[in-house]
Amino acid sequence: LTFRISLGLSQAVRGRLLAAGATELAMATGEAVWLEHAGAGAGSSPELLQQEGIASMTVLPLKTKNKVSGVMHLYAKQQMGFTPEEQNLLKTLSNQAATAIENARLFAETKRKAQELLALYEVAQVIGDMPNLNLALTQIVERVSEVLNVEKCWYLFYDREHRTLNAHPAAVGLDEDQIEGLRLPVDEPGVSAGVFRSARPMFTNSADEEPQVQQEFRGLFTLRNLMAVALRGKEETWGVLLAANKREGQPFDGNDVRLFKTLASEVAIVIQNANLYDQLRRSYYSMVRMITDIVDEREPYYPGHSERVARYAADLARELELKADEVERIRMAGWLHDLGKIGISETILMKSGNLSADEAMLMQQHPSIGVQILENVEFPWDVKELILHHHETFNGRGYPAGLAGEAIPLGARIIAVADTFDILTSKQSQLEVKTPEEARQILLAGNGTGFDPRVLSALQACFPAWLKQAGKQDSTIPT
Repeated sequence: LTFRISLGLSQAVRGRLLAAGATELAMATGEAVWLEHAGAGAGSSPELLQQEGIASMTVLPLKTKNKVSGVMHLYAKQQMGFTPEEQNLLKTLSNQAATAIENARLFAETKRKAQELLALYEVAQVIGDMPNLNLALTQIVERVSEVLNVEKCWYLFYDREHRTLNAHPAAVGLDEDQIEGLRLPVDEPGVSAGVFRSARPMFTNSADEEPQVQQEFRGLFTLRNLMAVALRGKEETWGVLLAANKREGQPFDGNDVRLFKTLASEVAIVIQNANLYDQLRRSYYSMVRMITDIVDEREPYYPGHSERVARYAADLARELELKADEVERIRMAGWLHDLGKIGISETILMKSGNLSADEAMLMQQHPSIGVQILENVEFPWDVKELILHHHETFNGRGYPAGLAGEAIPLGARIIAVADTFDILTSKQSQLEVKTPEEARQILLAGNGTGFDPRVLSALQACFPAWLKQAGKQDSTIPT
């Protein structure tokens, strides 16, 4: 027992433990102890009370539901006794105090539980909504640092090739040099390596006195307290999650450790889901590339056309600051935008001259055919509307629906620019091949008629990089 709050006591008394004698008796029995002479049975420090000039004392247990959570000490500088009425009054006051303290504790506990549930809900939302691992980890460490009220939170991932634990850029309270400096061999002594190898969590509220902690982090930052827990899947450990330096100088307690372990298990789910998603994504990409290779082979004027359109479209989407999952959706639609040409006669696809009106009408069906092919396919990206409308024009004179302006899905407007740019610049095009600069000027001439002005602005920004990728230089590129 230590003094939690006091009135009229010197620091000398407040700094001493009084767990024996009258205090111990009140705690054990749940009954008040009345001492007319403070020196008799007062506990471990009667001489200290005498030095303070205290002559008598009373110890009242703080009890709710037959459970004693602490005691209240009353000291007097004169020897005194309490009448039965005064004793009853003090017992009533101590009971009220105990009830108020317990209610406050329950309120704080309920509030903390609500914060924990909110944190777990938000982490679960991240798990459900973000297949992008880097973005998910960034949001999770930020949320963990808020819930635990810590200054620093970071994730060490296992580099299997070098057998090291490396700090992930998703970190709170660490700068780039500190992140770069955290490359820890898993086979050598150390806090993080030990947690990784044993999969046993650790925490300390005296990090400045722990030799292993100081050895691992000295020179990078100062730690007061630290928690670390391994991130494990069913068969392997992926890394270690750490939190340090609780704000306002507070120590970690059992609730913090329990919550941190729970949050770490949620992070492990994020990593596992991201790994599974990545495997699934690679499988889909392999399938899509196989299909688009077949499409491109049927139209030999544009070998590699689908791959380039996908790359250009993704560049434009990023330049427009679209979210990562939307960029991925547009990239996939770029790969598949000509899928419907599988249903178009090779005679039409291979024709070197202009198409007749009937042939042109058949060719214009390829977006709809592509959508029909995907209609009953379980696909992780909803690309059908982007494929269907990638030949619409901004002035409403395109096909198949004659949509105009913002009514055309943005992804379709992006693919239209990427598609046209690649067709104009393809070396084996059945049209007269254009230089990238000539293609750019043709696209810009369609500003507001054939193409979305916003997407053309993105084209301007991406154009130098596209030239560089192609290994070409053009002095006419505007700065």
